[in-house]
Amino acid sequence: MKYVLAFDPGVSSGVALASYSDDKPFDLVEAWQFGNGVQGLLDWLNDHRIFLSGQDNLTAVCEKFVPIPGRGFSQSLDSTIPLVGEGVLIGQGLMSPYNPQSDRWQRPHVMYQHGGKNLSERKKKSRAFLKENGMYKMPRELGTKDSDDAMSATLHALYFITHTLKHKPTFDKYYAK
Repeated sequence: MKYVLAFDPGVSSGVALASYSDDKPFDLVEAWQFGNGVQGLLDWLNDHRIFLSGQDNLTAVCEKFVPIPGRGFSQSLDSTIPLVGEGVLIGQGLMSPYNPQSDRWQRPHVMYQHGGKNLSERKKKSRAFLKENGMYKMPRELGTKDSDDAMSATLHALYFITHTLKHKPTFDKYYAK
């Protein structure tokens, strides 16, 4: 079995662990969502150190923070926490320093691969896909007020397996309908 561990770091962070093999499609093993910014991420990594150490069959991927200029958005301490989280993942050896050509650093929009003509519709369709396929986590399951970051991490793991690895068993199960 092989694993993808996807991160969506921020003030609230999401992590998703998915498995697959040469003949088995994407399967969401677990998803987590937690707050407390960088300290929360450090705590999660520390709590899962045994699993993370020595995993030759584990690939980490991460949503790459992209500042949004204009439209009323301005940089704040909270808005830059994802960059610090990315640094933590690099420092822990889970991610390599950022390289725009790396398939492990993903732009936010790539997770929305289920159609839709605008962002709102793409989010709705992606969440519907997760629900239809038993991968959607309710906030109460995660102990959080929402499950946005855990679902984002799940979608990034799925994108990596489908688009980067071009994993045929996953395509066959979820998209060849």
